[in-house]
Amino acid sequence: MAAIRISSNVFQCLSRSNVAVIHIVDSDQQAVAQRFFTPTRAEFGGISGEPFQDGKTSAPVLRNLSAYVECRVRRITEGEGHHAVVLMEVLEAEWRAPIRPLTIRESPWEYGGYYKGVGSVI
Repeated sequence: MAAIRISSNVFQCLSRSNVAVIHIVDSDQQAVAQRFFTPTRAEFGGISGEPFQDGKTSAPVLRNLSAYVECRVRRITEGEGHHAVVLMEVLEAEWRAPIRPLTIRESPWEYGGYYKGVGSVI
């Protein structure tokens, strides 16, 4: 399950394709995470500069991240807020190497890509 901002490109893609990949970012990969705080750019073989391969559902799986969960969308519930609740079924998962997941608490950011204590979007 995920809460996705309705106005985002991610939500538009997810709604049309009915598939998603949730990647786990390692604690030493803040630079990779930061690339996805702005609208993504799809380029031949890459998304925002990160190489990918097609997953089981043909959704893009980022090659440089150590773990992911590939899902099929089962239900999208839009309420009156800015986010929709997306219920997903796991179809595939892979853990390629030991990792320590990056958390908001350990990062310089707050929810939404704001730097802690600065108030500006990355």
